[in-house]
Amino acid sequence: MRHIIIRSVMAIVWVVAAIASIANANYLMTLVFGVVGVAYGFNARKMYLQMKDNGEI
Repeated sequence: MRHIIIRSVMAIVWVVAAIASIANANYLMTLVFGVVGVAYGFNARKMYLQMKDNGEI
């Protein structure tokens, strides 16, 4: 469960960094930060669903 929480927080941090990059008009870094944030989010969701199916949550 701890890994899911950490990955969820990291996803939020990366998405916030992407939003901050939009404010600085640095669109390439916005794309990079956004992709990393979405990847962390999908990974956290996948882990959550896997643990839920196994009855660990």
